[in-house]
Amino acid sequence: MWDKKMDAETYSEYLQVTKPLALTKITEYQALHETLISMVKSMLEKVGRVHETHQYMWYTTKLYKLTKIYSGEALNKEATIIFLEYLIRGLNESILRAIALTLGIKIGSLADILEKQLSPLLIKIISQGTIIADGTEQTLLEYVGDIALISGYINLSNMREDDNPYL
Repeated sequence: MWDKKMDAETYSEYLQVTKPLALTKITEYQALHETLISMVKSMLEKVGRVHETHQYMWYTTKLYKLTKIYSGEALNKEATIIFLEYLIRGLNESILRAIALTLGIKIGSLADILEKQLSPLLIKIISQGTIIADGTEQTLLEYVGDIALISGYINLSNMREDDNPYL
């Protein structure tokens, strides 16, 4: 099947049909990408940090993708998470804020972020003592907070009775 699929004639026919469709999508994306690059470079040139264009482009691309997925408070919270990630990576706070604002996202002050948005995660037990197919016991925990919802499981098959799975 693979040989037939990758046969030169078959592949050539496939490319002839899909190339015009791909060109349209690539052309649209290329125009957007060039616009984002120009925006980032113009901001970085003002402060003499053009050598950091790649890092700021990664940040810009992530924020742009968020604007296509989220809106309102959800957009702001997701953008704040990305803002903090790149701030911790050592990027300039004012440039990060300017990029976000250009994309229509207003990032709150650091004091507001730390006070209001970063509440402690709470542990909620979903299921405890579940025996799965291989005979091990699992406990499912859900960590819930304002910014994130993280789910996972802990395999307790190798724990002793005096171990605390919640530490």
